[in-house]
Amino acid sequence: MIFTLEMINLSFYFEKQNSTRRMKKYILFSFTIFIASASFFYFSKIEENYPKPTNTIVNQNGEDADNPVKREVWFEQMHNAAPGTNWRAIERETAMKRNNARVRESQAGEDNRSGASETIADEKITGTWQERGSLNQAGSVIDTEYDAAADKIWTLSAGGSLFRGARDGSNWDVINQNLRFSQGLLKFVPIEDGRRLLAPIERLPHYSDDDGLTWTASTGIDILDGWGDIRNAVVLEDSLNTIYLLSKPDYWADIKLFKSTDKGVSFQSIKTLNSNEFNRFKMVKPHHSDDVYFIEKGTTTTISKINQTTNELEELNNSDQFIFDDSRANAAAIQVDSITTFYTYNSSQEIWKTTDFGETWELRGTMDTNPWSVGLYVSPSNPENLFYGEVNAHRSSDGGQTWTLVNEWWEYYDFPLTKMHADMMLFNECQTIDGDDFLLISNHGGINISYNNLFESANIGMEGLNVSQYYSVKSSPINPYVMFAGTQDQGFQMGDTYDTDIANFDQVISGDYGHIVFSNVGQDLWTVYPGGDVSFYRNALAGIPTSWYNLDSENESVWLPPLMESPVNSAQSIYMAGGNKDGGEGSYMLRLTAQPNNEITATQFDFNFKSNSAGGELSAIEFSTINTDKFYGATTNGRFFYSNDSGTSWEQSLNFVNEGHYLYGQTIFASRTDENTVYLGGSGYSNAPIYRSTDNGVSFQDFSQGLPSTLVFEITANADETLLFAATEAGPFVYLFDNEQWYDMSGLCAPTQTYWSVEYLEIFNTVRFGTYGRGAWDFAIEAFVATKEETLAKNELVIYPNPTDGNVTLEMTDLEEKEIDILVHDLSGRQVAKFIASVLNGILKEGIDLTNLEKGSYILSFKDGNKVVSKKIQIQ
Repeated sequence: MIFTLEMINLSFYFEKQNSTRRMKKYILFSFTIFIASASFFYFSKIEENYPKPTNTIVNQNGEDADNPVKREVWFEQMHNAAPGTNWRAIERETAMKRNNARVRESQAGEDNRSGASETIADEKITGTWQERGSLNQAGSVIDTEYDAAADKIWTLSAGGSLFRGARDGSNWDVINQNLRFSQGLLKFVPIEDGRRLLAPIERLPHYSDDDGLTWTASTGIDILDGWGDIRNAVVLEDSLNTIYLLSKPDYWADIKLFKSTDKGVSFQSIKTLNSNEFNRFKMVKPHHSDDVYFIEKGTTTTISKINQTTNELEELNNSDQFIFDDSRANAAAIQVDSITTFYTYNSSQEIWKTTDFGETWELRGTMDTNPWSVGLYVSPSNPENLFYGEVNAHRSSDGGQTWTLVNEWWEYYDFPLTKMHADMMLFNECQTIDGDDFLLISNHGGINISYNNLFESANIGMEGLNVSQYYSVKSSPINPYVMFAGTQDQGFQMGDTYDTDIANFDQVISGDYGHIVFSNVGQDLWTVYPGGDVSFYRNALAGIPTSWYNLDSENESVWLPPLMESPVNSAQSIYMAGGNKDGGEGSYMLRLTAQPNNEITATQFDFNFKSNSAGGELSAIEFSTINTDKFYGATTNGRFFYSNDSGTSWEQSLNFVNEGHYLYGQTIFASRTDENTVYLGGSGYSNAPIYRSTDNGVSFQDFSQGLPSTLVFEITANADETLLFAATEAGPFVYLFDNEQWYDMSGLCAPTQTYWSVEYLEIFNTVRFGTYGRGAWDFAIEAFVATKEETLAKNELVIYPNPTDGNVTLEMTDLEEKEIDILVHDLSGRQVAKFIASVLNGILKEGIDLTNLEKGSYILSFKDGNKVVSKKIQIQ
């Protein structure tokens, strides 16, 4: 659930904190479990073939109505930067460079499709990007536009990608995933040689004259910080397609009224308002009218009209007959037979109507709940049909006198085809070229369409609208074909990637989840919900939540408190960067243990990070897999701590506070090959995005050569740590130690998104990323370019020639086994070949014949002791 950040002024925040907390109750329903005798094999690996997971769907929710506020505050704080630094502008510049480069490559004939092999990192790494899912669980959609001539719906996801699809929900295509678009102005306007598409990119207006492929920034508007934005954009149907919108560059700046008469190429400020609060103003263009009205709230309600010749605001009425009270300024309007009707509401949830521009007001009725940012919408085809949204959607067919709930949010899970998901984002009524009216309802589960004013609706995002928002993606240690995902308001999900490219996912429990970790040798799973609600899954592959632990204290760390696996792989325990298990002040590390009866017990360590870091809260934890006595921690105010006794005592080593720089929402990666090396990543807009310590965390050095200024969410490495990988706000990156530099991994086809999580799957020689808006993506490494001698010196498998016609030679030294089974899988995971090879004096040198296989990419792998060796082969 997302509120725009500007809605979060202090009075609004504390009002919500002190008001009745509307909780979406934990309800267990649609509890369908299919268990076959083969389920035993989910917990053991039979040779190298992995079975599919059970088809288990459990739907449940515990969504907190305050979460939109908390999440937006948390997300902005994660992108901490020095005053005057606009992190969105930095990310916009990075994305625009990538988009322009991709357009040039595409025009030159380069293949930018998912599944096409490409070379990255200064031509040192060859691999293939593959979209992995979810195919059937759409995330949040924030804006829609309808192309009547082509009968196509254009839409923006909350992750910022531009999609197009048919009204029946088929043939969704991604039009542009190289940039991240924002809500507020998605509109086609005609130009001399065709049409122009308008949309904001990172909150700044842009335009495209080639249907969304290339984009140019509009001039005249600046966005300087996370509080700057554009609002209330309206586009007229006059000859100029005049555009009006409200904007301010930063938090403290006064809002200005802007106008464009060149179809979005440039904007001019025509009025400065005497406030920096967007909630105080509302600009509205009534349906079937090209007049634009301006509403201002205060002790009275003022309605003005924009004089489009003089650019002045002409006051029509100033009255206290209707006042908004604590509600933001709002209105929906329509003009019928030269009569303009305004509908609005106040903080008492009363619907009021005026047909004389506020001279007189009529009380129509009362809503059942308070609308969220989507507000009130009036149907262009019938002024008596009103809609408003919050968690649920509501409709009225008598001008707001009475209201009907469309459906409860939880009904969606039993009837996803015909019921709407939670959290309304946008209502938009459109008309086909034949004159048929229909309503599009954007929500956190995609898009619904209705042809009868929401008496019924259909979910048109059931397949192909691949805009899942993932905080955390992890693959099962027991069965690496099973992928788990913690999402933004699409719950905790699991999917089967076996024998498929883009997988379907099942939503096990709805809500927001992240930080997926395993225990009990990978059999059990833990994940966390905002505010410290930890879910435990005993036998994770069954997909059934077993029990919960709730941390309820005054300092509950960050919005999604980090979890860490236990250094003891067989333990039924994990660690949590939490608050205080006793409910008081303080920020402590906790150990959570699942008892045999599934009860979760918490053990709290003595060290108080809050009092020892000048007020920070523990926001990242990690241990060394080489020396499990070594723990590392970081706090929200940029302090770093290390422990040599498994977290019993801690020493502080790094302090960014004195420089005014913070690493909020950090990630820590402890080297798996050197017990004294540890990496720290975080917000890198005013300081380095990544630091490295080679003395056990005592001192750190800048380790970000090649990285843009960005926020680093997670760091990991391949098996022998010859490569590091980073999931960042700017995309996926890889570090080559030979070159001492980070490289952009995105190539030609990986989406420009927030890459929130990353893991390395050794069995597939694949890096798996979770994105916040385009689901999960794999980069399968086919070759890491090095000389034969260099590679053999590192005891790595060499396959040559590669690419090949099918006849290849394998070489490797220092092997333990005397005989090995060499397996070949296609990219779906299906075994297609098997060979037995002899190892003499620890040396493998074997020629194999794969000429019977079709052209394409394959994974060759074998076991040497406890180590899995794998490499990708390209047959041409």
